[in-house]
Amino acid sequence: MKNVALLAIIILQVGLANAQRGQPPNGSQGGQGGGQMSMPDFNVENAVGILKYKPKKVFKKLKIQADSNILAIATFITAYNQTIDEIHVANSDKLDDLENIVNTKRKDAMANRDTQAMRNIQAEAMQQLAPIRTQLIIVEQNLNFELKQVLTEKQYKKWEKYQNSKKEGLKPQEPAMPSGGRSGGRRGF
Repeated sequence: MKNVALLAIIILQVGLANAQRGQPPNGSQGGQGGGQMSMPDFNVENAVGILKYKPKKVFKKLKIQADSNILAIATFITAYNQTIDEIHVANSDKLDDLENIVNTKRKDAMANRDTQAMRNIQAEAMQQLAPIRTQLIIVEQNLNFELKQVLTEKQYKKWEKYQNSKKEGLKPQEPAMPSGGRSGGRRGF
């Protein structure tokens, strides 16, 4: 009788532990061969690096208040944003088509679990986006050059930090791996 009660408690504990980790109670490992890993859709605007700034937010981040250069900074940022919009509009058909193609091919490759095909699709897309990225980089460099002329050294370092954080925000987030893999956890049951 003690053995049956002990066995019931052990089974209940294992079941509760799996439920807390989101694993099925049949003992299969979630995310290890059983489930399909999902990837975020390919966002062509993020991949190419289309990035715009709001002057008021820049002033706040750089702690610029009632500075004589405020009008010049706003003018530089506004001109930059307009140029980015022009590049985006000029290439919008190409960008939209590429985004649809890449997302369709990636879904097919994921369904077939063909990681090489997914890498090839991504590389091909980046190759097609290279001329547009080059244009965007030149516009960004011009903005940085203009801002460097009017900002203090401290403000410019804050600008670079802000700009880098905005660029990081464009990168796709890695899909979260389910917890409860083979490493860690309790053993012996």
